Amino acid sequence: MSVKERREQEKKHRREQIINAAEKVVFEKGIEHVRMDEVAEIAQVSKGTLYLYFKSKMELALAIHLRGLKILLKQIASELSKPGKGIELIQRMSRCFFEFAEEHPHYFKLFVYYETIGIDIMQDVMDTSTMAECNKIGDEVFYYIVRAVQVGIQDGTIENSFNPHNVALQIMGSTRGLVQVSQFYEQGIFISPALSEANVDIESMFDLYFKLIIKSLRPEK
Repeated sequence: MSVKERREQEKKHRREQIINAAEKVVFEKGIEHVRMDEVAEIAQVSKGTLYLYFKSKMELALAIHLRGLKILLKQIASELSKPGKGIELIQRMSRCFFEFAEEHPHYFKLFVYYETIGIDIMQDVMDTSTMAECNKIGDEVFYYIVRAVQVGIQDGTIENSFNPHNVALQIMGSTRGLVQVSQFYEQGIFISPALSEANVDIESMFDLYFKLIIKSLRPEK
């Protein structure tokens, strides 16, 4: 290994070390309560070194968000690689969002955070390589769903008059929205007071949602 390669490896290791420390703080306290000096202390680096790798708390949190996106992408890619009709792929890929939120709730909270904060707060990270990678993975997730819809149109399980991109957007938006509502519900946070008195089973709710998706996508007879 050359000196240059060793230095690059050390930089990569230190970057991961910092992200690990930040992840610990974010998962325990929430992103709003993260202090850069605390991250530096846990990562065992100076504050100056920390800022060499991440210019702000937002950029650091974005690196954690990227980890979550990679996990989700891997799950969705795995589902698309399995045999099945297009409508079945859609159902399995939609369930990935639900399972991701259940298995990785802290990463999902970051998903929600970045979807709810104002664009002005994101300005200082818009041109970073981390944001570029997040956008790339987001596109891959979207086009996996588009591909599943296209498969369904080809095999006759999905109405052929539908635009695959529009359908994929509807599925992503509605599924992630329902997952967010279910997470709030499990935490005792209700979007409607009436829900606090309703005996809602999350698994049954998603089963119904998947049935509605399938019914709405099937070809008209």
